[in-house]
Amino acid sequence: MKHTIDAQGKKIGRVASTAAALLMGKDTPSFAKNTVAETKVEIVNAGKAEVSANKKLKDVYVTYTGHRGGLNKESLGHLIARKA
Repeated sequence: MKHTIDAQGKKIGRVASTAAALLMGKDTPSFAKNTVAETKVEIVNAGKAEVSANKKLKDVYVTYTGHRGGLNKESLGHLIARKA
């Protein structure tokens, strides 16, 4: 089964939880926790999803290169600006 979710104007967390429930197969009548559902989820307009200003400032993503001094931190707002 294939599902399409339109993320335009919706909060990121709401879209993610909806996609997770669909991927687990919770919408099917034959749902069981120990089986993998045969579903695919496509999220369209993800770039137009709503992100609060507080989330853009406070969410920090940390990466480490493995070398000395290679710890990199980046806020969500800076990441969005860099990728856009």
